[in-house]
Amino acid sequence: MVAQPDHHNIFNSISMLCAAIITKFDGGLLKQRELDAAEAKRIEEEAKRQTELERLEAERVEKEKLDRIQKMAEDRQAIEAAKRDLKAKERALHEAENQAQADKAADHLDDEIDNDGDEDDDNDEGSDSAGDVKTVSSFITYFFPCIIRLRYYRVIASGTPGIPRRRPVDSFRR
Repeated sequence: MVAQPDHHNIFNSISMLCAAIITKFDGGLLKQRELDAAEAKRIEEEAKRQTELERLEAERVEKEKLDRIQKMAEDRQAIEAAKRDLKAKERALHEAENQAQADKAADHLDDEIDNDGDEDDDNDEGSDSAGDVKTVSSFITYFFPCIIRLRYYRVIASGTPGIPRRRPVDSFRR
């Protein structure tokens, strides 16, 4: 059976049409694959960029957190230093006040002892011995300050009102 020329032309036309459609379809598939690959690459790059941005943001947040912690530590150290300075100044002021009160109390005791001593001086008017005056004078010069301190510490230890209690000088040394 020999095909008629019309059939043959129709068959060739249909074959060519099918080949053209397949070629066009393959070309479209190839372009779609390229577009899909480009889109996948763009999505992957976008994901990398997003990951990098998230990492940078996390680093920034961590750095800010560390900076805040460091600033708080510096502030805490500054506060502690200020507290130490304030305590040292407070202690110095307290010691100065105590010393002023102690000097005032010692002056008061000196005045009391001087008043008591004036009465005793009247009793010694009949003494003719110059050596006794010199001995009494040297005794007063060397031992009088010790006696004043002993009286002062007795007054403080007894808790006499009006005169604040003071720690002995040795207790200030550390």
